[in-house]
Amino acid sequence: LEYCEGGTLRSHLASTLDLPHPLPLTGTKQLIGDIRAGRSHIHQRSIIHGDLKPENIFLTYRRPFPISPAPTKTSSPPSAGSRPCFPTLKIGDFGSARFFNNPNHSRREIGSPTYAAPERFDGQSSYASDLYAVGVILYELLLGTRPFSGSPEELKRAHQTQPIPLPDNLTFAARQLLKTALHKQPKQRFSSADAMLSALQNLTSVTTSQAHATTLLSGLSQATLNQAIAPIPSNGIMAPIEALLSIPQGCCIVTERSLHVLTPKRKLLSIARFTQPCWIAVSPSGRWFSAITKQKNDSSHVQKEQNKKDKEKTLTTTKSTRRSSKGMLGHMSEHSGHRWRRAITLTGPLLTTLQARVLQVIALDERYLLRVSSTVSNTYFECFTRRGQFIGEYILHLPLSQVTPTMVPYQLIAMSKSTHNAEPKIVLISLKPFQVRQIHLPITPEKVNAFPWGYLISHKRKGLLLDSSAQMAGLISGLSPEYATAAIDSRSILLASTHPSSTTSATPGKQLPAGKPSSLLVADISELDLGIIF
Repeated sequence: LEYCEGGTLRSHLASTLDLPHPLPLTGTKQLIGDIRAGRSHIHQRSIIHGDLKPENIFLTYRRPFPISPAPTKTSSPPSAGSRPCFPTLKIGDFGSARFFNNPNHSRREIGSPTYAAPERFDGQSSYASDLYAVGVILYELLLGTRPFSGSPEELKRAHQTQPIPLPDNLTFAARQLLKTALHKQPKQRFSSADAMLSALQNLTSVTTSQAHATTLLSGLSQATLNQAIAPIPSNGIMAPIEALLSIPQGCCIVTERSLHVLTPKRKLLSIARFTQPCWIAVSPSGRWFSAITKQKNDSSHVQKEQNKKDKEKTLTTTKSTRRSSKGMLGHMSEHSGHRWRRAITLTGPLLTTLQARVLQVIALDERYLLRVSSTVSNTYFECFTRRGQFIGEYILHLPLSQVTPTMVPYQLIAMSKSTHNAEPKIVLISLKPFQVRQIHLPITPEKVNAFPWGYLISHKRKGLLLDSSAQMAGLISGLSPEYATAAIDSRSILLASTHPSSTTSATPGKQLPAGKPSSLLVADISELDLGIIF
């Protein structure tokens, strides 16, 4: 069977931050649209699914193939970025399915009683029964909870006799939508899935009060980062800081042409300097680092690449491409610098990838590295050895703008690109096995960082703290968007300005004359009154 790396709709709903917690209306419309397409596809073949529920609906970020309605010669193809930040749903598990015109169907399976239509408990089923189950799923997506719960017998009585519980603050349109979708009589429901989807698409709001995000944030403990900040010298770092990487020995400070380490005792060590701009990766153990040159291909190659569908067949292995794929591997010393180095030459498909599209290079473990590159609609995870040998590739049909390794082995936290029709999203990506989980947030993320105790999501000079299970734990203010952050140890974080003319004071945001080095600040998170256990 096809592998769906996004899990099930149930696991997708379980990843919301504060249950009961409804999904955004835009996302609900996309999900129900996919269920409609799958349901129409099987109903056109006279099949009744019989057990539609979130556990039997699977998620994938791979490019969807249209199945219903069929494309016509006059219809325009969907744009590459039409749904860049939301998964595609696919219906599975046909163990309770049957053909509509099968008169000898003697089994009285009702599937899950939580999503079963009233007539299903009496052994009757029809296309309207499947549509009722979709209505229960819609109720759960819009309101964050299911209409009925209890034992199978209690669920039978509720579906057959009890009115659908509807909150008082529902809009009139949302109330009518759910009443029709969950009507006790099959003939009084929507005539088709298209009719249900049309009513949903016309829905502009679910409740009369849309302050749910503000309510979620107001209940969190809040603190000001300035309370725990202290500046430290940044001698020797004269270029803009591109990234901070946590290792057991402290925190790595990466610029375009240099690598430094700040130890837990606040000692700054210079590890390596380079003559060319490089993508720098450090092993999780802090024992070695790699540096791959950033030299970009010329504009003619870029134009050719953009006009092709297959990125691996668009470019020939020219000398300039080979030069841009050179690098080095170095062993980090316990005191300063590196003790040995070895050249790296990327091989195979790695040679033909446009360096201009590379987001970063990440060391997965002691043997393998990952190069992450992004296009308008896809993200490519290319795995290779420390010698540069290409191993394999994951393709995620979700364009990413930032990818950060977490403290969990082979797990990344990433932020998708912002487009004209979608805000950026935060996703957790597991590589062993390959799984993608979206983290629902009440804010629009601007930057994401990983720490031993969880994650920090930046938004408008504030930081939303998530614990290791991605649950909201607190808010901090005074966080400048010009700063990169990473852990020095389990309690302290390092803040580094990503612009050479930024602040060196304890108050982020104060500008200094151009030409000054990037500033370094240390904050002890344990001093703040936040809901995090160290």
